[in-house]
Amino acid sequence: MSIEATSRTAKIEERASERGENGSWTWHLFILLTAAITALFSRFLHGATYWSFFEDDFFYYAEVAKRLVLTHSSTFDGTHLTNGYHPLWLIVLAFLYRISPGMLFFVAAQAVGLAATIVFYFAAIRCLAAFEVEPAVRRVAALVLSLHTLLLFRYGMEVTLTLPLGFCMLAHVLSPAFRWSTRQTLFYGLLASLTILSRLDSIFLIALVLLAQMVMMQASGGERLRRLAVFCIGGLLFPLYLTTNLVIFHTLLPISGMAKQLKPLLPPSAEALRDFVVHPDRAKIAFAYTALVAIGAGIYFLLRERDRRTKQQNALLAALFFFPVIHIGVLCLMSDWHLWPWYYYSLTFAVFAAMVAMLNRKRFEFGGVLAHSRTDIRIMGALSTLLVLYVVAYSVGKKPPAFALFSGFVADFSQAHPGTVAMGDCAGAAGYRSNSAVVQLEGLMMDRPYLDLVKARTPLREVLKLYPVEYYATIENPIEQNGCFIVHEPAQAGPASPKMLGRICAKPLASTQVGTQSVGIFHASDVLLP
Repeated sequence: MSIEATSRTAKIEERASERGENGSWTWHLFILLTAAITALFSRFLHGATYWSFFEDDFFYYAEVAKRLVLTHSSTFDGTHLTNGYHPLWLIVLAFLYRISPGMLFFVAAQAVGLAATIVFYFAAIRCLAAFEVEPAVRRVAALVLSLHTLLLFRYGMEVTLTLPLGFCMLAHVLSPAFRWSTRQTLFYGLLASLTILSRLDSIFLIALVLLAQMVMMQASGGERLRRLAVFCIGGLLFPLYLTTNLVIFHTLLPISGMAKQLKPLLPPSAEALRDFVVHPDRAKIAFAYTALVAIGAGIYFLLRERDRRTKQQNALLAALFFFPVIHIGVLCLMSDWHLWPWYYYSLTFAVFAAMVAMLNRKRFEFGGVLAHSRTDIRIMGALSTLLVLYVVAYSVGKKPPAFALFSGFVADFSQAHPGTVAMGDCAGAAGYRSNSAVVQLEGLMMDRPYLDLVKARTPLREVLKLYPVEYYATIENPIEQNGCFIVHEPAQAGPASPKMLGRICAKPLASTQVGTQSVGIFHASDVLLP
């Protein structure tokens, strides 16, 4: 067969593929909508306990958002100003609370999650199209990737904005119509700044993508600097946020991140990685472990068939592969705290790069374009089916987690015992549900002076006097010593982080058993020097 005939055959098959894909694309979106609605809204079938299917950390945002609307003050406990949050998600939640308080607030938060899922899906399609993934394949690939990220959107955390914004940014710069014109570069900077404000550590993604672009672009040094300057002007929202932090909160970065970074810089901590390997759970198996398998396969195909793509495309894919390495590496360097599931959001960008590397591999010579498409569709169709089944099984009939039971216990106690409660772990839902103020002893929702107390290893008794509180609640398993119990805050911090110690020899005012943990509430005066 001549080269011209082969080319005409390929074009005919490609057009047939496009017609088939365009005529049946709605089933992809239907599956995604069904899974997303089930995952995000099935919790409201649980009546009075619907709120317990959100993560405890979500309620740190919710309580600050509520107080911001009602009192115009960024505070968790009603007294101390805090910036312990990623700003864009707080702004969204404050707006939602303003227009829909009460139970509707939670419904509205899930509606944002549903919208984020759909935006992510269409942005992923555009990104895959930019790498010339076949039309019949790209929608199924976007469906698989969207179902995978839906596992993170369920938590109600800030990555609900980070992932769709990040992919919208990639879709913008990958578009064939993108030029480094002033207008398009300003919009690029705006999208990048919004992505960073949704989750600040996404700045590593922006830096890697920009570096790949600056190194590979065909332009003079002066032109590179001009484009970078225009990009920075478009991203002025980020330095504006830093300036606001300095003026109002007297710190550049969120206090929550600083509270988790009180350990010495060196050596790096292996606590998070050890926990990742030694303590597998459903979230890690379904999201993180599967992502690592896909990333490993993607790196293999990227290196094996790098000639299939341009140098610019390979550089960008390498940047996406490096993002989770740098992101999680920096977290282990700066902190020895546990990494929660939504921290693994950076893997999504590497999984996308892996998909591109695998789907753009050499076609089978005997199969042509359509045979290759069908093979990929079968594989990813099976993956999407498994993901849908997992998402539905994970979402329906799940029991309330331990923190929800604990927060209900603290809220009931505060009804009968008015007064400020101090607690560390699981303080989010307890603070949102309690009539009394809750002082967050981990420092995540406190201020810079409080972190100085933690860093100085101030005895817990002295801290409770300074802030002052009436009650101290603990969810940890305390260490028994001569008939008394040694408690430490923050309980979630690793061994290299400073802690505030206390000793309790009295019986609790109230106690309960939550799983394997004994929960107790004491008079603050019952906490003695260690």
